[in-house]
Formats: sequence, C-alpha cells, structure tokens
Amino acid sequence: MGSYSIIDHPADIAIRLECDDEKDLFKTALTAFNKIVIEENKFQKMFKQKIKLKLSAVSIEVLLISFLNEINYMLIAKKIIVSDIDNISIDIENKKYKLSSELNCAYNLDKQIPLKEEIKSVTHHNAELKIEGGRYCIDLVFDV
Repeated sequence: MGSYSIIDHPADIAIRLECDDEKDLFKTALTAFNKIVIEENKFQKMFKQKIKLKLSAVSIEVLLISFLNEINYMLIAKKIIVSDIDNISIDIENKKYKLSSELNCAYNLDKQIPLKEEIKSVTHHNAELKIEGGRYCIDLVFDV
C-alpha cells in the first residue's frame, strides 16, 4: 500500500499521497481520509455491507477528488462510513477515466463513532498527479 503524510496548509488540511499505482491512490486516499475524519480504528468492527460505486471523470486527478467527495457525502449526508475499497477497476473510455469498485461500509446512524473533523469538500487546488521515481504522487487539500 502507498503512504500519505499531512503537509502544511495555512487554513485547511492537506495531504501528500505516494502510491505504487492508480488503484493504490484510491486505497491510500481513503485510508488518509478516515484517519483525518474518524476516531481511529473504531469503525473496523462495524462492517455491514458492500456498496458498488462507479464514477467517471476527465482525468485521474478529478476522478480521485470525486471519489473522496462521494465518500465524504456518504459520511455526512447518509451516515455511512466507508472502511475499505475492493475490486478497483480503472479504465479509460472515450477520453474519460472510469472507476468501478466495491465499498465496505457501515452505518453510523446514532453517531456511535464521533468525527474528529468535518470536511466540507476535497478541492482541486494544486491537485496534479506526478510520477516520481516510479511512484504516483499527488497533493490534496481538504476544505474544513
């Protein structure tokens, strides 16, 4: 699995992802999101169901940001915690990146798991995927 680090940002939360490939970007981004937002490891024992998720975007950066914003929407609006992502498929079709995946989810309806941070949105600010030393690297900013 890839790695992430929290990087300095004047007003929001920013992370740097360093991953082995495009699929790893999504797994590592989800891990980083959960570490920032949810009380550590409390949701792991709550696995309840799998939800299929399909998204498309004009670039891998936009696809990754859309994915994280969907995870955030599920958490805030639907009270669904996504603990992991499986069966990741990323294809390019008609100049669009397409993600197909299965999300391992649990419901947090009575808020038994408190949130450490509430993310308004994952932004497109300076989100540019680079390949450095064979690793996929991108910085992401979470608007809080």
